[in-house]
Amino acid sequence: MTNWLWIGSSILLCLQWIAIHFAGIHLTPQFEALSSGVAIFGAAFLLSWSAELSQKDIPQALAIALLALIAVLPEYAVDMYFAWSAGKDPKYTAFATANMTGANRLLIGVGWAAVVIT
Repeated sequence: MTNWLWIGSSILLCLQWIAIHFAGIHLTPQFEALSSGVAIFGAAFLLSWSAELSQKDIPQALAIALLALIAVLPEYAVDMYFAWSAGKDPKYTAFATANMTGANRLLIGVGWAAVVIT
């Protein structure tokens, strides 16, 4: 019973943002950021649980590789959008460069340090 409670609460964390977003409700920026962050937190739980569950059917290395790919796909989508836009309009070149270098700085500066500290 508690497993279903955890899964259901994680799904509800994601669904609350979807409901707010598609209902057209405009929150203050603070609550919008909080709502988005809570939804990302719930999605991270669901993603990690699905990776653990998939290890029963496929090799662990493949499950972790798929998890890593899913985790970075949104970043790649933003990079591709800015790169495509920069090809049409040169004013997007700075956005594409900043997005790429900023993501690498966060990964190297914060991500790897968090793994070492943990």
